[in-house]
Amino acid sequence: MSDKFYKAARKRILKDSMHIISTGMVCPVGLTAEAACAAMRAGISMFEELPYRDNNGEPIIGAVVPQLDLDCELHLRYIKMLTKAVGDCLAKVPKLATEKLPLLVALAESGRPGNPPRLEELIISQVESRLGVKFHPELSRVFSTGHTAGFEALGVSRKIMNSREVPACLSPPTLLMSIVRNS
Repeated sequence: MSDKFYKAARKRILKDSMHIISTGMVCPVGLTAEAACAAMRAGISMFEELPYRDNNGEPIIGAVVPQLDLDCELHLRYIKMLTKAVGDCLAKVPKLATEKLPLLVALAESGRPGNPPRLEELIISQVESRLGVKFHPELSRVFSTGHTAGFEALGVSRKIMNSREVPACLSPPTLLMSIVRNS
């Protein structure tokens, strides 16, 4: 292949590339991305018997996010975890104008058993309210397609940044939030 081919291919790749400028995460082993990753590298696990039983009366084993009450309603748990992850992500880039930043959220399929009703309608406004910020009003959205939702959100992030004047996108997967920007 010629140098001309490689140069053209490299130019196309760089034009469409995105990079992560900040991360935020909340999980049972850490309330920030750095703490969670360090705990995972150290092999720390927070699995234990939960105060719940399965259909056979056996205890359910799981891991609980610290500082979240097990009695808290499920939709509030989602909102609190996402707020913490987004706050962690935004704290690392304080000069970023959030009103120009689309918040893209990935959720399980709507109507899935155990899925909180109306979560899709509430989650972005609740995160905004709890953080005291506003995200891009037209481009922020929820993807309720389950396992593929995070990938769909990343694809939309690329399209938004290639076609609009936004500084970056706040995009999942799950509760690992990343601020991505075109190169």
